[in-house]
Amino acid sequence: MIVGGSYGSVIVNVRTIGGGEAWDNYVGVNGGSANNETVGQVIAGREPGKNAVAGQDYQILDKAVIFEVGYFIKTVKQSSF
Repeated sequence: MIVGGSYGSVIVNVRTIGGGEAWDNYVGVNGGSANNETVGQVIAGREPGKNAVAGQDYQILDKAVIFEVGYFIKTVKQSSF
């Protein structure tokens, strides 16, 4: 989600996905092009049993990052176990 504009702050939600997070099923499988799969298509096409599991293999990340006017880069840390 992006909120704001070129004259105000912008909020971007950064989330892990694909390991059983509550929001996994909100990712659509439509869109993209023949050379660029959507996140939903990649998740749907994974080989069963070879997936990382949220909470077991890595810490779930769900963070709102706020970019104030003039800021372009922020670092978000994510942990694995």
